[in-house]
Amino acid sequence: MRASIPKRQKDLIRVILAWDALERSLGAPPIIDFCLIEKDLGVATVKSRYAIFQELISLKKDISCSLLRVRIESYLTYLRALLGQEIEFVHYIEKTRILVSD
Repeated sequence: MRASIPKRQKDLIRVILAWDALERSLGAPPIIDFCLIEKDLGVATVKSRYAIFQELISLKKDISCSLLRVRIESYLTYLRALLGQEIEFVHYIEKTRILVSD
């Protein structure tokens, strides 16, 4: 039986898959190192890391799940570094570790 994935979560998966495809096309390390989902979600072609950044910001506004919001923030922090923003090392580590407090 296949589980149903909410629309905004599907959108997030599409963005991450598109980002992974972009990084691989640039010869950079992949974003996804192990993927268990079927890739039949209709992955879009993305032209830049900045476009991925904008998509993630938009998705973060619409997702209420705290774990996904923390995950998106970690992606945004990583993208900021890839885009050249200088981030204090301690802050970078704090933002890219996936910890959710209740």
